[in-house]
Amino acid sequence: MRVRQIHFLSILVIGIVVVLIMSIRSGWSGGGQRTDSDAQVQPGYKVAWESTLVTVRVARGSSTTLIVRGRTKVAIPATTTRMTPSLQEFITPSPASLPALAPNSVITIDLQATVPKDASLGVTSGTLHLRAGSATLSKPLPVNLVVVETPPDTTISAVGLTLRYPTSWHLNRNLIDQGVVALDDFGGQYAEGGVPPPEGAEVTISSGAAPKISIPDLIARDLGGTTIESTVADSVGGVPATRVTYSYSLDPAPQRRDIMLFVVHGSLLYRFSFSVLAGAAGESTARQAFETLLSTVQFTQ
Repeated sequence: MRVRQIHFLSILVIGIVVVLIMSIRSGWSGGGQRTDSDAQVQPGYKVAWESTLVTVRVARGSSTTLIVRGRTKVAIPATTTRMTPSLQEFITPSPASLPALAPNSVITIDLQATVPKDASLGVTSGTLHLRAGSATLSKPLPVNLVVVETPPDTTISAVGLTLRYPTSWHLNRNLIDQGVVALDDFGGQYAEGGVPPPEGAEVTISSGAAPKISIPDLIARDLGGTTIESTVADSVGGVPATRVTYSYSLDPAPQRRDIMLFVVHGSLLYRFSFSVLAGAAGESTARQAFETLLSTVQFTQ
């Protein structure tokens, strides 16, 4: 009798082990559980853009070109470039197609923008796409088209460039010999200590030797202690630029919200700076004047 009990228990244990093994195998291969295909990592984008956002600025009735760059992470097939419908009327990417490329290849695309004289002022947003058939090879690159007024006729040539600025703005000619173009919309009437009036806006353009450090490091050095709100790709005079929007307070003065564009052209670094009191009544008008001024810049050396 005891032998039969032992034999029965042995069979029971073996049965339980077999059931457990079958259950584990079933969990690995079916019944809505994890499968080999589920375990595969989904491929990411095969091309990485240098910028996360680009801005194309152009005056009514004129044209400009902005260069954007990317790099392949892996080999890619032949591709096409295109803008989203919101920007197709104004911006044409060139080239329209790219050949197959090896890993770590640099991609350069010209965004050729043309705006008619009757175009609406303001910003139109869209994206640049890189596609192979129905597959998207890069993250869509956000593009902002900024249409500004036809520039005024007041022209200045200094610090290796020419530009036009609003006739109502004041030019400090005493600083030109020092390599600085300084403009303001309050007739140069600074308060004691060189403080601009509450509603005043300033534009300063300076140049110097190109730095030996990277632009991000330069921004960290120059704008340390401020609150950086955004850093995006831009262009000035057809030359790639980095635009930084930042804010700061100088007690007892209220907070100011400034823009600075860093442009490396040849052996020189240019800084295009715009400063205005945050929330000032004329802030929007002054910013529009600054954008228009930037659209007229042409480098002469």
